[in-house]
Amino acid sequence: MKENDELRMFKSLIPLKLIALPKKKELRQITLQRIAECFTASREYTEQEVNEILMGVYEDYVYLRRELVEHQYLQRTADGRRYWK
Repeated sequence: MKENDELRMFKSLIPLKLIALPKKKELRQITLQRIAECFTASREYTEQEVNEILMGVYEDYVYLRRELVEHQYLQRTADGRRYWK
């Protein structure tokens, strides 16, 4: 996979702005991994903090949050109040 394939999914990298989440599995994983880099590994986040970060990255931040959790780039408590990398 070329870096250009990954980069074409983003309108910009600084700040990170996603155009669309790719359908191809490999490219989707790379894209989610890049988005997960917005989060610090040693920190817990509230749902609101996660939403605020993801709102800046992609319009459908709820879908993006769900994808990050489903693909295990973020973990969360059962009640969804706390998130961590």
